[in-house]
Amino acid sequence: MVGSLEETQRPVEIRRPEEPEPFTLNAQLLEILIRAGASIRNPDVLPPVVRSDRRGRYLELRIAKDPEDERSYEYVRRIQLDELDDETWNLLKEECAQIQLQACRDNGLKNELEKIGDEKIRKFIYSLFMYLTPRQMVMVLYMHREASRRRSLVVDFAANDLLETLGYTRQSDGSFPSKYRAQMHRDLVDIHRTEIYYTNQLTKRDTKLIFKSIMRIKTVSLRNLPRDFDIMQAAEDGYGCADSYTVELEPFDDIAGSVLFSGSFQFARQQQCLHTSDDYATRLLIFLGSRMRPHLLKEGKLLTVTKRTLYSRLELFGKNGGRNNKILWETIQELKDNHWILGARELPKAARTASIEFEINLEKLRPL
Repeated sequence: MVGSLEETQRPVEIRRPEEPEPFTLNAQLLEILIRAGASIRNPDVLPPVVRSDRRGRYLELRIAKDPEDERSYEYVRRIQLDELDDETWNLLKEECAQIQLQACRDNGLKNELEKIGDEKIRKFIYSLFMYLTPRQMVMVLYMHREASRRRSLVVDFAANDLLETLGYTRQSDGSFPSKYRAQMHRDLVDIHRTEIYYTNQLTKRDTKLIFKSIMRIKTVSLRNLPRDFDIMQAAEDGYGCADSYTVELEPFDDIAGSVLFSGSFQFARQQQCLHTSDDYATRLLIFLGSRMRPHLLKEGKLLTVTKRTLYSRLELFGKNGGRNNKILWETIQELKDNHWILGARELPKAARTASIEFEINLEKLRPL
């Protein structure tokens, strides 16, 4: 029986796909990712040095405090190298003393480090320079998403699940190419073994020195690899990865505040950025998340940031100002298209400082 005209003209309800479950992140973690993860292009990055004390031997790289950002800390990232013999340790000191950062920026980091004859030393220095690439940042966000869902800082995950989430393409037999698996393992080991420390000036007379390892690998599970699989050696030699990992994430001070992050975050966009560190949208989103503090938001949703700070956090250090500005606004438009922000406008210049005011979409990104 045909329905009545009224029934047939009844508007059809269009159901929107459900938004993936949001997850919480710590604002201090996001600040560390974007600032302690500064690349060699950043002028605040200083040459690596070696240091030893009663607790061990370290290869360190310092990121100086941004002189024009009062909310910036000085960060040091370091790798403990107690396993090195005296001869290799002395050679490492000699090689670090000869590194010229400008030459690395001009000629390419890999090209300059190829001048170092000892492969092990070259890999240590390279991994410290390349710590917290956008790919590694997204891995950390993935692990914190899983921690938020499970309400535990101890997280286990299958290697294939992480690779699939990051958008890597499977081969015809359903497996992932060995180069992707090996790269993932090296990234996880770099995050595991690199420690960050920074000074939090609580008051004029009270300083707190904070040491953080963002993530530590606790155990790995193996099915198709030798039982004597060594995670450090595998990372250094660039072969294979474990089938699954159990990691423990570092807790951060509650005083820094928590951020609700939309579950629609595009982890898989990393597939587009496998061979570049220029994932500007991820950098900008992480930076905006680090500023999700109630006292920084005007009317609860407006955030003002100087263009100089934005250029720094996006690592737009090229001399072509027009190109930098174009990339910045294209990146802002990308976040707008993906509904992380509702709008952005450049404010009139005051005291020679150009600033941009962002209207944050509180449904996708907000302080808790």
